[in-house]
Amino acid sequence: WKRLDGLEERLAATLQEWSETWFGCWKTFLRAPFRRSSVEQEALRVLENVIDILHSDFEFKINEGSQKQTLLLLIRSFYELKEDQKVALASEIIGEREVAPAPKAPRTKTAKPKAPVIDAAKMIDMIETLINQDTKYLHGLDPLDGFDHLAQPLVLLLDQRLQCLPWEALPFLADHPVARLVSVDAL
Repeated sequence: WKRLDGLEERLAATLQEWSETWFGCWKTFLRAPFRRSSVEQEALRVLENVIDILHSDFEFKINEGSQKQTLLLLIRSFYELKEDQKVALASEIIGEREVAPAPKAPRTKTAKPKAPVIDAAKMIDMIETLINQDTKYLHGLDPLDGFDHLAQPLVLLLDQRLQCLPWEALPFLADHPVARLVSVDAL
């Protein structure tokens, strides 16, 4: 039994390392929305406030597709993610890249001043401020409390190489129903 306990501990440590190393912030894409409607409404309200601030203060428009969904995932998982994971998601949303600054053009009297530039750190601070100020349930929420693990199972279509990984045992999916379907490639 001692050898079995040691095996379980090593497996748990390996799965935790996989969760952090392989998935990082992207594990939030495998999560369902909040179960309690009040928490989900708060997340959506923070989302709309962030979009409004980005548009009005920074002249940055969030598209209705992947940017908006990624921003919502960042808000839902804000207190679960590590700082570098938040930065990775925020950078993905705003398209932050390492680029050389453009040469400054001379200003004329009629030129409209440019809006301040948004970066990942400013976005993260803004989201944290809005969550702390404008929410009752979302602030300080236990990462697993409120996620709907019963209503929306995760369905995985895996090829032969990914099929052998213990997806259901990953810590961030431990309480979430997971189903596997055979991919056409595996047939």
